[in-house]
Amino acid sequence: MMKNLILNQVYSTKKNFIKSILFIFSLNVFQLISILNQGKLDKLDIKPLDFFIKIYGGVQSDFFIFQYIHWIVIICTLLFIVENIINSYKGLDFMIINRSGFRLKWWCSKIISLFLLNIIYLIVIIIIHKALTLLFLYPADYKIWSAYSKIYYNDLYNSTMNPYKLFFICLCIMLTGFIAITSFFQTINVITNNNIKIFIVLIIIIIINGILYMNNLIPRVMSPLNYPSILDIKPNIYNYLKYIDANIVLILFNTIVGSIFIIKKDIL
Repeated sequence: MMKNLILNQVYSTKKNFIKSILFIFSLNVFQLISILNQGKLDKLDIKPLDFFIKIYGGVQSDFFIFQYIHWIVIICTLLFIVENIINSYKGLDFMIINRSGFRLKWWCSKIISLFLLNIIYLIVIIIIHKALTLLFLYPADYKIWSAYSKIYYNDLYNSTMNPYKLFFICLCIMLTGFIAITSFFQTINVITNNNIKIFIVLIIIIIINGILYMNNLIPRVMSPLNYPSILDIKPNIYNYLKYIDANIVLILFNTIVGSIFIIKKDIL
């Protein structure tokens, strides 16, 4: 029963996933052209890590509006992929959820499916990135930073971390952050019965909270858009591990709260 539920959930995202892959590929090509032109103009060598951070590093504290819009697009693409899983109370979901014996299994299948889709999304991102860098950039050398990083990611350049370790940490923060965001929206939809008006208001609040956080007016935990971001974190291993742990705690919190609501709530 559980296996079939998970497979059905994942399969339901097929169309959205294919569209998202095409969009992500196009976005990568556009950003690759942009960073290559930027490097040519400034006479800087561009390395694969520079390209990756430009697209998936998140938002810096002194961000530009276009950088913030770009990051919102990355997150919204993920939400588009998992849209069929996040939206509940329809079709087979509705029938299963109203059978109390299956409610917890249904919820667990949703969470496991979100985990799987986030992992697949990250794998696709890595494959597209690797393919483009092999074709158009210099061979990856993760032992030294580039001149581009020295200018545009000076905090990372001046940190004690080597690029290889940073790339791995970036992937960990992205994955845990992506799961934290999607599980958050999943839980909110369960609590609000998929109320589209509340969902739209929530999106607006999250976008505003991101700006408030970047101006040090609210804590990072109140800005879900920053959960997968690495550029807004002071670059040292302690801080990175702290925010990875924070993402894991948020995932557990969302899962537990959703479980309580799904078991206790009267759906009809």
